[in-house]
Amino acid sequence: MFPRVAPYSGAQVVTPPARYSSVLAVVALLAAGTAGAQSRATLAGQWVLAESEQASVASRGDGGFRTGDMGSGWGSPLTIVVEPTRLIATFNPYSAYDLQPTVSLTYPVDGSEARNQINLGFTTTVFTSRAAWQDGTLTATDWLPVPPEVAGPGVTALVRRTLTLRSTDTLMIETTRVGIADAPTVTSRSTYTRSR
Repeated sequence: MFPRVAPYSGAQVVTPPARYSSVLAVVALLAAGTAGAQSRATLAGQWVLAESEQASVASRGDGGFRTGDMGSGWGSPLTIVVEPTRLIATFNPYSAYDLQPTVSLTYPVDGSEARNQINLGFTTTVFTSRAAWQDGTLTATDWLPVPPEVAGPGVTALVRRTLTLRSTDTLMIETTRVGIADAPTVTSRSTYTRSR
């Protein structure tokens, strides 16, 4: 349909000077860094669990109770604060009758470790935490002590949460609980939506 045009025989391929290649590489790195910083900043805010929780109605007792997987373990609503060297996750897993303070967990992202604590039953559990960024995704890891009668002395349970933004207002938290004492490793995914 269109006439074929022979290539111009005098055409020359011009290679840009090396300094241009260096400039382009720097620009690409800056762009990647800016994108990562934006992802980190966007992760901050208050999030509400979006997954539907099945309610199973009990024939006796206080009525309905919830069934399903263990979820993220961070509850809902979940408030995330992002700082240059750490991430702070705040939530309240207790009922009003528990008379417990809001839980605030700190995750350093500079390679160091933090000691967090949470009240479980009639005791306080102290555990080690740290986190790391990779391409806009945050991985937060906890090492929780296991009662010696369960797995022997000095054993810790590893819980790893990967936080990824699916969109500006959708957060996916994939939680992996590594099995101990012959228990299987379990992974669950929780979807949160931004409330503010």
